[in-house]
Amino acid sequence: MIEVECVNYEPAFSFDEREIKTLFSLLNEHPMFPNNQGNLDIAFLDAERCNDLHKRFFNDPSTTDVMTFPGEEDDHFGDIAVCPLIAKQNALDNQMSFAEECLLYLIHGWLHLNGLNDHAPDEIRAMRKGESILMNYIREHSAIPTMDWNPIH
Repeated sequence: MIEVECVNYEPAFSFDEREIKTLFSLLNEHPMFPNNQGNLDIAFLDAERCNDLHKRFFNDPSTTDVMTFPGEEDDHFGDIAVCPLIAKQNALDNQMSFAEECLLYLIHGWLHLNGLNDHAPDEIRAMRKGESILMNYIREHSAIPTMDWNPIH
């Protein structure tokens, strides 16, 4: 069983934590995956925190969409850090709603924590296939979490 905890550092972003927890319960039940165990921490980051984390752990100071950190202890499955600002910027180009773009980043992070990579062409194809399968699975279950962008004036 996966225990999900969420933290939000982006003031313009809002979400329903119960729906995020339901999302990961569904992902954890999908036949593609073993029944993962432990704590999964989700952080929604503002651009500054995202840049800092990306620089510190990946030696790249640019803002990125999602980062993952596998757990190092038996009771910690891992961490997923998402930058909702990037989702806001990319949603229209990707012909998705803001919530779907954020969902894609969460799924991408989940796939990384389950061993998929996206460096070589064959890995990228496998990642895109996994994303497509899981996006459709979540849509079929009407389980896209409520996630909104409300800019602060």
